[in-house]
This record gives sequence, C-alpha cells and structure tokens, in this order.
Amino acid sequence: MESVTTLTTIRSISQTDHITDLLPHLPLRRIPLQKRSRQRVIDILGTGNELLLTHGTEGVTTSSISEHAAIPIGSVYQFFPDRDALLLSLVELSGHSLINQLGEVYSSSAVSLPQRCSDMVEALSVNWGQDAIGARSWNILLSSPATAQAAGRLHQQAAAALQQALHCEQNHLVDVPQRCTLLLTTMTSVFATSVFAGRAGHSPEPDSTTVVALRKWAGQLLV
Repeated sequence: MESVTTLTTIRSISQTDHITDLLPHLPLRRIPLQKRSRQRVIDILGTGNELLLTHGTEGVTTSSISEHAAIPIGSVYQFFPDRDALLLSLVELSGHSLINQLGEVYSSSAVSLPQRCSDMVEALSVNWGQDAIGARSWNILLSSPATAQAAGRLHQQAAAALQQALHCEQNHLVDVPQRCTLLLTTMTSVFATSVFAGRAGHSPEPDSTTVVALRKWAGQLLV
C-alpha cells in the first residue's frame, strides 16, 4: 500500500504544478518538456521515494530504480546523471512540499503567540495526517548524512515559513528562528515515526494525546 500512496503523493505535486516549477531547479541532466517525459521523471522520483522509505538513502540507486520501476537504466540516466542527483531531487521535492504545506496551513487569529503556536500544531497534525508517507520520507532525508546539508538548507526555509505563519516578531525573542527550527524538527520527527502510523486501506489519524502534548510544549517553547 505504501508504494502506491508514495507514487500518488509525488503525482499530486505534479498536478498542482509544483514539480513543474521546480524542474529547472532539480539537478537533472535535461529538463523534460513533453508530457510523457515529465511523467517518466515523476515515475522515477516516485520509485526513488518508495525505495527511500523501505531501504533508506543507501537503497536509492539508479540500478535499483530501473529495476523496481521497470524503466531502462538508460532512461534513468537520460534525466539523472548519478545517484546524488536522484537524492538531491528528492530533497528538493520533499522540502518544498513541506514549505508549501506550511503556507497552506490556517494561521490563527489568536492574540497570544503560544495559542497561535498551539493552533498551528493542531492544523499541521491534520495536514500531515493526510501525508504520513511524505512526512516519513522527509524525516529520513533530513537525518541522512548523504543529504543532510541540502535538506538542512530547505529545513531552515521551512522553519522560516513556520515563523511567518505564526506571525512571530523578531523582537519578541532573539532566537525565534532557532526555536521554530526546533519545533519543526520535533514535529516532523514525531509525526513521521509515531503519530500517523496508519493502517493498510485506512486514512491515518492523529493521535490526540500526542498532539495535545505537542501543542502544550510548542506553546511553552515560544513564550
């Protein structure tokens, strides 16, 4: 079930034109211009994400993708010069997907910053509950030495997006960016590993106890 959901997740990015906008920024050998070529790149990335979830970054290779996606390895190399380009492309897609999610989350009108933070955690729990696989793949990329630097750069952007969504003022706390980074790191890690376990054939649901605990901690973090 995960492989289907993973590929669907990647394809949903394409349907919102996010992947089209990102193509010039991915380390591709050439940019696919035709619909069929774009779909092949999506299939390659979907298979790469599937292998990432099941085998970690070490399982993402040009040969393994060729085998699992039933795509000639020459076609893989047509767009991706090497394994590093594949991994970095997954980082870019996962990272920007996370940033887009933060931008789409409802920003609370509550006056209290801790309450806004609490509302944001609850909103993200629902949002990430619909993309548990995406949360797990991003967590793997963030923690892997092979992609940590690239993922870290996008993670900082995501933390900045979180800060903006919360309307955190720079003069409220001198280390707001660091606190938002800590909050985002904790949330993605917890959500990816335990909050949204999900069962085959069922939509994953947030664990209310964990979300309540995260909301309380998040509010205290930004007091």
